[in-house]
Amino acid sequence: MFVTLPGFVLFPAPMVLIVYRGLTWGSYLYYISPVTFFASLPTIILEGEAYVFACVAGMIVGVSWVKPSLLYEDLNRRESLRLSTKECLKLYAVVTVLLAFGALVESVTISLL
Repeated sequence: MFVTLPGFVLFPAPMVLIVYRGLTWGSYLYYISPVTFFASLPTIILEGEAYVFACVAGMIVGVSWVKPSLLYEDLNRRESLRLSTKECLKLYAVVTVLLAFGALVESVTISLL
């Protein structure tokens, strides 16, 4: 929700927030050992991909009411917003699966280290 909700109001905002999230992850990961980094890499990839899908979901909904013709040819704002919200929910199903699988991988990684 950190990345998606701002996109509903201002559609470029998720890109800024995802870059910020990447920079904070990079600053955290800079100080850990290479062994710990490579052990946590699968979790980072899964959660990062979930953030990207959440970013896309927010941008789709934001663009749908700002300029619906960019996404859908012949739809007005209301229909475009309704259709993009359905697409957002589909993307959030993927986000949920990625985050759940990432949490499982993270738990296994922590228990093995």
